[in-house]
Amino acid sequence: ATPDPVARCRAGDPSGAGPLLAGEAARQAAILEMLAAMDEAAPAAAGLRQIRDVSTEGQRVLRAAAARRGRVRS
Repeated sequence: ATPDPVARCRAGDPSGAGPLLAGEAARQAAILEMLAAMDEAAPAAAGLRQIRDVSTEGQRVLRAAAARRGRVRS
């Protein structure tokens, strides 16, 4: 049996997952990579600001998708 799209995204294969799920998986991976790449000598605020911006963009996209889904169902 084929694993569900979420399991495939977690395994690194976003094929067939749809743009919203694939985008969120990519954002989460980017956040983890940014956290891993933070240099202990660099100011933490700069790195955390970039991570916050990526996370905020993801939240905005998810809110927009939920609002659109709500309008379509009405």
